[in-house]
Amino acid sequence: MKILLLTRKDVIAAGGADIRGIIPVIEEVFKIHAKKDYCQPLKPYLRIPGDKEGKRIIAMPAYLGGEFKVWGIKWIASNPTNPFKRNLERASAIIILNDLETGFPVAIMEGAIISATRTAAVAAVAAKYLTRKNPTLIGIIGAGMIARSVIDGLCIVKKEVQQAKVFDLNSSRSKLFCNELRKKLGIEINVASNAEEAIREADIVVPATTATKPYIEGEWIKPGALFINISLRDPKFSVVQHVNKIVVDDWNQANRENTVLHLMYEQGLLKDSDIHAEMGEIILGAKVGRENEDEIIFFNPMGMAIEDIGVASIVYNRSKHMALGSYIDLWY
Repeated sequence: MKILLLTRKDVIAAGGADIRGIIPVIEEVFKIHAKKDYCQPLKPYLRIPGDKEGKRIIAMPAYLGGEFKVWGIKWIASNPTNPFKRNLERASAIIILNDLETGFPVAIMEGAIISATRTAAVAAVAAKYLTRKNPTLIGIIGAGMIARSVIDGLCIVKKEVQQAKVFDLNSSRSKLFCNELRKKLGIEINVASNAEEAIREADIVVPATTATKPYIEGEWIKPGALFINISLRDPKFSVVQHVNKIVVDDWNQANRENTVLHLMYEQGLLKDSDIHAEMGEIILGAKVGRENEDEIIFFNPMGMAIEDIGVASIVYNRSKHMALGSYIDLWY
């Protein structure tokens, strides 16, 4: 009846920030998704009427089958103004895991680290299956926690990468980002003067921002590029109209919340048949991935609860084995 409470420090000690170790976990989760061995209701977005800061809380419940057989929920809050107004991280999260038989909660853990790591692992898995041969340049928009994790993950699966260009509206943050990751990753990382400069020559394009208005033009994307649309609202319609294939993590999840694909769908500019595949289908070989070096592929991961729950279950099991965390009893 006791609940294991895991702090961020505990989660990290149990491998929750180990992108290299999480990449195969996410790959397996995609396979389970393609096999339909999961339950994942559409996640509700909680917002305050009249709020001007873009605050929200998302509830992400899921059951994941396969080798995991786990269920639970991620409760993640976001305020885009936190870094600028309060010197706080944009997002905070907790993950609750429940016993499969009794339904009682067995673990409560800090979830923002897992959320960032699994997002980076999703991008890395997409790059593994969808990039052209020998991609050498990454273009990153945004210099926050997610971008740091993503570029780390991309360099793990694509060792050919030699260079990255980074643009952030906060130039000081861009410089700090480049200095830190240049030392860590051992590749050339430079600050771009604008978003177009970061993207124009990139083999892999990753916007990781809190932008609410689109600004990326389709003509900026070069032939053969993989566009990993992590932050969802940065590209204009012309980007999607410029690509050869659209791949998503889960189409039901991605086709909502005024993302670029959702808006185009609502306006009749995109049909269900225009979605080439879900990522798991490509991993299992049910759908083809890249077919030539000049294809532009647009990957739109909305973010799936089964990813968080799958990673959290690994963290939970390791934590028990390593005697991490502390137990609390809510019933006595």
